[in-house]
Amino acid sequence: MTWTRRVRTATLPLSMIAYTAACGGGDGGPGPSPVPAAVEVTPGTSTLQAFGAALQFTAVARDARGNVMSGVSFTWTNSSPTVATVTGSGLVTAVGDGTTDITATAGGVSGTATVTVAQSVASVTVTPGSVTTTDATQQFNATARDASGNVVPGATFAWSTDNPSVATVNGSGRAAAVNGGTTMIKALASKGIAGTATWTVILTFDVVSAGDHHACGLRTGGRAYCWGLNADGQLGDGTTTRRLTPVAVAGGHVWTAIKASGRHTCALTPGGTVYCWGQNTRGQLGTGTTFASPTPVLVVGGQLFSFLTAGWEHTCGVTSGIGRVVYCWGSNARGQLGMAAGPCGWCP
Repeated sequence: MTWTRRVRTATLPLSMIAYTAACGGGDGGPGPSPVPAAVEVTPGTSTLQAFGAALQFTAVARDARGNVMSGVSFTWTNSSPTVATVTGSGLVTAVGDGTTDITATAGGVSGTATVTVAQSVASVTVTPGSVTTTDATQQFNATARDASGNVVPGATFAWSTDNPSVATVNGSGRAAAVNGGTTMIKALASKGIAGTATWTVILTFDVVSAGDHHACGLRTGGRAYCWGLNADGQLGDGTTTRRLTPVAVAGGHVWTAIKASGRHTCALTPGGTVYCWGQNTRGQLGTGTTFASPTPVLVVGGQLFSFLTAGWEHTCGVTSGIGRVVYCWGSNARGQLGMAAGPCGWCP
């Protein structure tokens, strides 16, 4: 008896064959990892204006057809660690002025962005912030900081005061009292960023002299101030305006003595010269004329004095050195110049 065996052969569809090949063939091993064709880093360029300021960067990998590839890991590096740092997730933090490149790398392919750190002023602080003094001068200091509160080294400031009649301020922040009162001192940095302080000046005097309708005083340091009637310029401030509070005598002189009289005033400098101001109808200013002056004018003659006094319409002084001679000038209607009564003496 003869037996016949039939054998069936399974035929796989082409789609299954293709799937098997795509999965690595029949050995079950993984296929090669995809390699990016390009890496893009965003933002491409950026600027950080404060040390400690941070910015998150992102990277995208694309294949040869420009499609975004998912699941790609990147290695982040930085070309200048003194300018900024970068974490493994692409977070960049500014540490110093300059420019650096931030690079993300995957599969040997890199993308780069540029970061510029330029510390800028975000705030200005003036110290002392508020001060009340009797001093003739006051030093103010300004500090500029960035948005993170770090000091901005090398910042420059333009100094000003909102009330020059009370105080002036120089380019280094040193303020000088002009009169009693309150003023705002401002330090202006770049981009219009400013800080302010207030200074209240209280005038005190070491010497005071009273005239007919005005008075004058000397502060520590020898600066002169006058107040009261000023019809003849006897206050010495360059005007004929009556003043109810002390005003500085013009000219910036330093004095060792001051005498307010009828309607004129005279003062003695450390060097021994005498200046006078105010009414001069009788030559009491010692200028050789009878012209009034609302600011200090030098007494002529070249004498140097160690003592000074003034009467209603005349002035006298004692010279320094050996001899100590007395000189007087002005009205002599009653012989007050120390000689026979007669015409005025317009100069010593």
